[in-house]
Amino acid sequence: MYTSLKKKVPDLIEALQGFVRKHHRFLLRIHLDKIDFITEQINTIEKAIHDALVPHDEIVVTLDEIPGINVTMASVILAEIGLDMSVFPSSKHLSSWAGLSPGNHESAGKNYNARIRKGNAYLKKVLTQAALALSRGKNNRIKAFFWRIVKYKGSKKAIIATAHLLLRIIYRLLTDNSRYIEFREHYLEQKGALLKPL
Repeated sequence: MYTSLKKKVPDLIEALQGFVRKHHRFLLRIHLDKIDFITEQINTIEKAIHDALVPHDEIVVTLDEIPGINVTMASVILAEIGLDMSVFPSSKHLSSWAGLSPGNHESAGKNYNARIRKGNAYLKKVLTQAALALSRGKNNRIKAFFWRIVKYKGSKKAIIATAHLLLRIIYRLLTDNSRYIEFREHYLEQKGALLKPL
């Protein structure tokens, strides 16, 4: 690797000894103006999202208590699924709509097809990001679930399975108006409810 880089040293020196002329400054100014404009639009949108979420601060805080989910993720989740869970007869319906319910085509103990549907791309993306984040975070019952799935089915399936679990928890919290309780990584040894009413 060092040898191949050594051959490129003259090219690198030449690239670093350039000159910024008037037309370069003109083009840079156009790019910077475009960046400033987009940044201003992003700030405006973020303020609008924040203002829209103010009446639902308590629900955002509730979702933020779930491992792997932060305030930004909670905002995306609420924007995608709403607050009224009565539109989904069960968590299975919500999971199917989100594209997080794998098929179960099994015969003679062999699973032939476990593909997931396309579903809601934004919701699926934020939940899989949450699943990946919590797998690297502090020990908790969901992280324990993730690594248990990794052991038998691999990381990709574990991410989807954990995202599915997160969505089921969210559905329960919003349906029952309850708060998340953490039983740490030894949750399977615990006997009791995972959620408590407000």
